[in-house]
Amino acid sequence: MGVTLAAILGVSFGSIVTLFTKDIGVLAIARTGVLFVSASQPLIAFAFIVDGLHYGVSDFPYAAYSMMLVGILSSVIATCYEMVLPHFSY
Repeated sequence: MGVTLAAILGVSFGSIVTLFTKDIGVLAIARTGVLFVSASQPLIAFAFIVDGLHYGVSDFPYAAYSMMLVGILSSVIATCYEMVLPHFSY
């Protein structure tokens, strides 16, 4: 399912995004976002499958611990990013 959705997004990008804008800069930014989303769809589909399997066998502690771990890691990354970001100029 994830591969199918990624293929549909990748193929139909040009016709869908031009419904909203004709600006070249916006199209370039949108292409980057759509490519990222398209590439991540198979991984996201796999995550849904694994979550469903764990919920199906009533392994709720796995879901709780994995959510806490992801929250902690995301917080650390966001904090480090904020500390490093002011040193870069665009």
